[in-house]
Amino acid sequence: MRLYSFKMVFSQDFTGTILDAETKQTISNAQIYFVDIKAGTTTDFNGNFKIDRIKLKTVHIQISSPGYQTLNEFVNIDSSNNRTFQLEISPLELDEIAISDPTGRLQSENIVNIERKNMVELQLISTATLAEAISNIPDVEQGSYS
Repeated sequence: MRLYSFKMVFSQDFTGTILDAETKQTISNAQIYFVDIKAGTTTDFNGNFKIDRIKLKTVHIQISSPGYQTLNEFVNIDSSNNRTFQLEISPLELDEIAISDPTGRLQSENIVNIERKNMVELQLISTATLAEAISNIPDVEQGSYS
């Protein structure tokens, strides 16, 4: 008499969409990492992603994108195999800003003095925006380039 034992392993695909929490616009190229299975993917142009054959019922997901706070969440895949996630904007913190010459000339070849300002100095200048504060640096102009 032979006795066979079979263990059935259930797996399913998991899909989702990543949105900006404020604007509800989709976020393309967001990084989605499934911590428990050590696998990841990125969102497409429409903010959608898919991961194949997840064998766990609950997974730890980390979602990140430049300019947004990283989201860590545990998701019960048994209850839903499609989910929408919303990322909060992360305030950008800079220590200093460097403005470079678009022609690529070095400081030693340039007849114009290049100044450096750190963020504390720029914040002390009474302006509405960072761009206005930067334009107060001698020989820096605000404009668009195409």
